[in-house]
Amino acid sequence: MQPRIPTLLGFILLILFVGVFIYLFENFSRASSSAKSAVEPRNVTVTNVTDSSFSITWETADPATGLIEVASPGAKTEVFYDDRDGTNKNKLGNFTTHSVTAMGQSANTSYDVKLLSNGKTFADSGKPYGATTAPTIGGNPPDLEPAYGTVMTAANLPAEGALVFLSLDKSQLLSTLVGSSGNWLIPLNHIRTTDLNRYLASQTRITELLRIALNGQEANAVTDTLNDAPVPVMNLGKTYDFRRIQAKIPTTPTVLGAQTETSATVALIQPAEGAALATSFPFVQGIGIAGKVVSVVLGITNPIAGSTTVKSDGTWQFSPPSPLGEGNQSVTITTTDKDGKPIAITHQFTIFKSGSQVLGIATPSATITPVATPTAQPTAQPIPRSGTALPTILLLIAGVAFLLGGGSLLLTQQITIR
Repeated sequence: MQPRIPTLLGFILLILFVGVFIYLFENFSRASSSAKSAVEPRNVTVTNVTDSSFSITWETADPATGLIEVASPGAKTEVFYDDRDGTNKNKLGNFTTHSVTAMGQSANTSYDVKLLSNGKTFADSGKPYGATTAPTIGGNPPDLEPAYGTVMTAANLPAEGALVFLSLDKSQLLSTLVGSSGNWLIPLNHIRTTDLNRYLASQTRITELLRIALNGQEANAVTDTLNDAPVPVMNLGKTYDFRRIQAKIPTTPTVLGAQTETSATVALIQPAEGAALATSFPFVQGIGIAGKVVSVVLGITNPIAGSTTVKSDGTWQFSPPSPLGEGNQSVTITTTDKDGKPIAITHQFTIFKSGSQVLGIATPSATITPVATPTAQPTAQPIPRSGTALPTILLLIAGVAFLLGGGSLLLTQQITIR
């Protein structure tokens, strides 16, 4: 009977080994699945479609790098990076919101798109995402000024990186990202109909829908093209209706040394008046008359001068070649309005020390304060966790071990007695 004892012990060790293997495999699988789901693209949307480009936007639970691979039959696969990364493939940023624009595409062509999040490739139910460019069209584009505004978090901080989605009545979907001071801008003078086959017809007032998304929070608004330059300040977690009000914020650009009424087609959008920035390279952006030159002077003690030209969509932008110092700064732009008169606009802003908290931005008061309706927040419910077989396996192993151990001891005693 003595030879049976090693056999029983071996059986016990085998069961223990199986239990440990299951435990390690289960934990490794759960960790891998959790890490992948945290960077898995969600709410993937195709926006800003033209006859030569389109944008892909998505969100991730955790900050991640983002880029896309675009391919069409018989064409070489191209890689495009996040709009905030530009072409700097050696230093990609980590974001929870992602917007990538594929430029230089052919008109009226379908493309396969793969999303790469943190280096992992994601598709749509095993198949590449699809995007189709618009056909080339003629006719007169709508005479619409760019829409712009400011978005803040619930804590009244700039909602930097938030995705802004905009559509007019019976139009295509457009999008952009919120800048460091909470500002956003979307050109409307080339917006097309929903089917992309024609430009949207110009009208005096067109209903406009806005949705802002950032880290699981949203802000929604209904406005119109008479009240979107600017759209009043919005906070995440709220719903707004800006229709039938005059929400435009008056400014006082200087014309030849005299204060005049605001030029409807010239504005300095970023940085906003009173903005608090955490970067020494402020992004300057605005609207103007297409083809006109905009002169920019940044800084107070050591000013940086430069110029840029207003693009065909009525927008312009400028980035300083060298950093500004910390503390109070200013930006002054000069250009001409639609009547050829010189316009000068100055905004004051502050640059914080690196690593310090940005407390928000001051914004000029609108002539009318719209009422915001808080978005209903559902009561949080505990999320059921998937069960695990580990406790049962361990209890089973322990029970078998005790039974076999007891049986071995009994056999040993019987052998000893004999």
